Amino acid sequence: METKPLRVVGDPDVVLTAVERKKLFDMAMEMHELQRVGTEASFALTPFNARMTEIAKDLASRNDIPADVKAQFDATSKQLTALMPKFAAGGGGRGGGGGAAAAAAPGAAGATAPAGQPGGGRGAPPPPSPIARLNQAKTGLMGGMWPTEQTMKAYADAKTQVPAAIVEANAIFAKAGGLATSLGKYNVKLDVPSPVKITTPAAKTTKPTTATQ
Repeated sequence: METKPLRVVGDPDVVLTAVERKKLFDMAMEMHELQRVGTEASFALTPFNARMTEIAKDLASRNDIPADVKAQFDATSKQLTALMPKFAAGGGGRGGGGGAAAAAAPGAAGATAPAGQPGGGRGAPPPPSPIARLNQAKTGLMGGMWPTEQTMKAYADAKTQVPAAIVEANAIFAKAGGLATSLGKYNVKLDVPSPVKITTPAAKTTKPTTATQ
């Protein structure tokens, strides 16, 4: 019905320069873009992982499928099982999918996790996943104060770990293409997600609104 001017002023309790505000904004936008791409990868992995779990149960009772095809499935499934915890929003967690031979999942009792993977031994809590580090960093960067050392560490971790996890997911998708062809010969359908495009977060950074002090 009507319009009124709105004057935005800075919080007097927040002592940040214009340069610092711009830096925090740009860093938060980096995490926002990584979060978008990470979510896209997670949405692709979830149904794919569920389908792999279904196929594992089917292959266990199939005698008409050659051993080399089952071995091909197991190899892909084990890689997927190790990858899934990296996309857990709350931390490490366990992956799903187990192969036709039902390999132990990372973090399970008696399982030995690969170097740098969640599930560092019996009784030890898994380290935060790349996605959890990303969420931690984004929350800290948007708090309106200069970030803590922990936030800056999470930011640095997320910038390297999240793209690396997506590259790993794309490698599994590429490998699964051949697997899908092999399984299709025995009427086992596997839909493989398309690769997730990794963009440079800084390329999408926009200019923040200037606040009037």
